[in-house]
Amino acid sequence: MSDLQPSPYSKDYEITDAMFGAFRSPGGIPFFWRLFLCVTVLFSVFGFLVFPPAIGSYVDFVRTAILVEDDPSNMGLFWGAFGKFGLIWTAFILGYVVVEALLRAAFFRGYFFGETEAQIPIQFGEDELRQGFAILGFIGLIFAASIAAIIALIILMVITFAIFGENAIGLTLLLVVVFYIGFFALFIWVGIRFCCAGALTAL
Repeated sequence: MSDLQPSPYSKDYEITDAMFGAFRSPGGIPFFWRLFLCVTVLFSVFGFLVFPPAIGSYVDFVRTAILVEDDPSNMGLFWGAFGKFGLIWTAFILGYVVVEALLRAAFFRGYFFGETEAQIPIQFGEDELRQGFAILGFIGLIFAASIAAIIALIILMVITFAIFGENAIGLTLLLVVVFYIGFFALFIWVGIRFCCAGALTAL
């Protein structure tokens, strides 16, 4: 984007502008519909290819988990289903990140820099790569925050049981409730704090 000049819309970027930015960008409604059509096609093709095996791997994972409960000797089948489940859903997430990066890069080119003339706004280049890394970073941050919160809960539960023994059931339930409230608060804070990461990356 270094050879482009920022449009007037980039000087006062706000989340409300982002919600309707495609309409208010220099390309206006025609740009929005072209971008919408391209992304709809990409998501449809991606969903058609990946969603059925993703659901199938989840069903296999649950089925083998039930088999292990009845017969622990089926543990090998469980780990095989778990590996397939993890591989397919990782591909699902990465595919979503690719499509989302294509959408964001095209949108920001139009919104910030007025590049809205292309009939097919979707491209593959460094802009999309930057957006992809921004999305992956955001997902990684959410994942890290979730893991940290779960580890903190486990430590608190272990300490509670060590101190109060069997009498800690009520206190443990309270800790779980507080954990879920804190987790959602953390999730919302991280989401709001870093929601403009893609826009800043574009600029």
